[in-house]
Amino acid sequence: LQAGLYDVLSAGVKTESSIKYLETAVKSAKGGFTDTATAVDGLTSTLNAYGLEASEVNRIANQMMVAQDLGKTTFGEMAQVIGRVAPTANALKVSTEELFSSLAVLTANGIQTNEAVTGLKAVFSGIAKPTSEATEASKALGIEFNADALASKGLMGFLLEVKEALARTAPELAMQSQRYGELNAQMAELEKAGKKSSSEYKALAEEAKNTEETIKLLTKAGDSQVSQFATMF
Repeated sequence: LQAGLYDVLSAGVKTESSIKYLETAVKSAKGGFTDTATAVDGLTSTLNAYGLEASEVNRIANQMMVAQDLGKTTFGEMAQVIGRVAPTANALKVSTEELFSSLAVLTANGIQTNEAVTGLKAVFSGIAKPTSEATEASKALGIEFNADALASKGLMGFLLEVKEALARTAPELAMQSQRYGELNAQMAELEKAGKKSSSEYKALAEEAKNTEETIKLLTKAGDSQVSQFATMF
């Protein structure tokens, strides 16, 4: 607790707010499968990146716990890596709700937490400074692919536009991608219910594997419009 309090104060939290802040970190550590120091680091990294007051710590902790509940990640795993993407997300006006929602969705689909953070940062960086090729590809697909579009539409609105463009240009790929997400979500629910060894889970896993292979084949066989999505991201 003393070490945790030292970390809280070192992160710039005022003395009068430090004990309440530490209390939230301790609860987060217990519920998030980690230690107090890691919880403090994750919370302060997020709050500092977004320029939030210490009074917001409970709200951020709750968002991380919800992401843990809905995804296949833990508070501790997120806390260890969130500092790598939070500053970029804030610069692009991606809210903390959207950031942690994204981690929940990505990890629920089988992507490891650190890989999800790395992928998100790469996407955000690509949007912030798109290459000339990416800009040309987005114009050809009828998509606004830049920081202004992301800020005005929000992350979910921005990605929905990309999804709709994919459905127009490569409907079979879009359909298979949608199905793949649904299968992984169902598998995650069964895992949480302790039914990973059930016949239902095994059937879903087999279908998910086959769907993934179909997606890979469609991507390789896709025309230039499919490759334009890869160019953007």
